[in-house]
Amino acid sequence: MHILINVPGALLHVGDMHARQGEGEICGAVGIETGGKARLRCELSERLHPMTWPRITDERLIMTTGIAKPAEDAFRIALSEMILWLKEDYGFARGEAYLFLGEVLEARCTQFVNPIFSYVAKVNRKYLPQRI
Repeated sequence: MHILINVPGALLHVGDMHARQGEGEICGAVGIETGGKARLRCELSERLHPMTWPRITDERLIMTTGIAKPAEDAFRIALSEMILWLKEDYGFARGEAYLFLGEVLEARCTQFVNPIFSYVAKVNRKYLPQRI
């Protein structure tokens, strides 16, 4: 998984582990807490695109995030960032990217318990054209 960090001198925080938790983190006390080990690799690279929020990749998905209040604004941020990514790396025009996402976008609220909300927008790589 790759995550872009856009703040010079930023520190890394890895949250607590849950054995199981419903989607959306709707309550502050429902995740089944557990211990565990995770292997992380961090590296520095140049910022090559106009996005300002983190972008996340894995073998199957490209993902963007948004955090705001109200929840609709968090979703709009994640969606706007995904449109920028599709334009920059895959050659979509803005309108084409918007229509494309209407067909393939997976989006969900990932954190609903705090005063601000988090959204993640995902596109399965199998739907993407070759990168430009």
